[in-house]
Amino acid sequence: MKKVIAHIWKVICYPLLYLGMQVVVSFAYTVALAVALGIKIGMESAAYGRVMPHEDEIMNMVMSWFNATISILISGTAAILIIFLIKRKEWESESFWRFKDLKAAPALLCAGLGVALNLFTVGVFSLLPIPPQEQPFDLMLGNSLFLELLSLAVIGPVLEEIIFRGIIQKYLMKYMNIGGALIVQAFIFAFIHLNFTQGTYTFVLGMVLGVVYLWFGSIWLPVAIHVSYNASSVILVSIAGDTEIEAIYLIAMTVVALAVSVGSIYTLAEKRPKLSLFEKTVREPGGNFDGGDDDSGGDNGDSTPPFIGGGGYGETESLRPAARATSL
Repeated sequence: MKKVIAHIWKVICYPLLYLGMQVVVSFAYTVALAVALGIKIGMESAAYGRVMPHEDEIMNMVMSWFNATISILISGTAAILIIFLIKRKEWESESFWRFKDLKAAPALLCAGLGVALNLFTVGVFSLLPIPPQEQPFDLMLGNSLFLELLSLAVIGPVLEEIIFRGIIQKYLMKYMNIGGALIVQAFIFAFIHLNFTQGTYTFVLGMVLGVVYLWFGSIWLPVAIHVSYNASSVILVSIAGDTEIEAIYLIAMTVVALAVSVGSIYTLAEKRPKLSLFEKTVREPGGNFDGGDDDSGGDNGDSTPPFIGGGGYGETESLRPAARATSL
């Protein structure tokens, strides 16, 4: 029983760290804004004899100042640094950010796949009879495209790929068959977004990201998919705003994006080793596969940072809510 609990803890501790950092930073950020606002109001009251506003008005003012992109940027960066400090001995810090084995062709293909998958998701959800759902922080994201891209399309994807593919999936593949590991990591990835509608497509995309990580043994290719997926969503929202797009164009966009997505996945899969979803596999550095049945609970395969590459191969609805909902 203790062993089972230990395995569960190793799987959930980093997602809990991820959520915990968001809560802590958001709370600290809100308190800092409240203190700054209190000082501002106090000084103005003393100088101009103004009446102190009601508590509800103060809270509304604080929330109007709150910029979720800053909170996400700080919490995500802090979480990456904490994870690096925890895992630095296992990941050999001198090669932590090395791109040595990363090939341009699969990287560009994965970046294009991310854009195509996002357009496909936007098109499908725009055509389905589902009321558009704003994300919790949608109204507090501010209006800085640079900050949104940095937080939602860079820091967020890198952190999530470190946790869900580089740590959780890699760990699960030591003790489960490939199919089970892919499903569990994708389920946790979907659940952590705390939104049922978003979780439905996040689960599928988590499977895609997990398969690409399995094929190449490098976290950078899932990162390329994830970054381009979120970046295209942010840019699409910025360009489209609340513009309505005719259903026929959405259908065309969805079909084309689906074709590109399937073609990209097929191209990637064509060059990768054929593996059974029911076998246990631990990827070794350099893209080699080695059957792993070690149940000792040791560091089998964990000394390799997940960043070292493997062998490369040589309805008319407003688009804004739908596009926003497709950020991972």
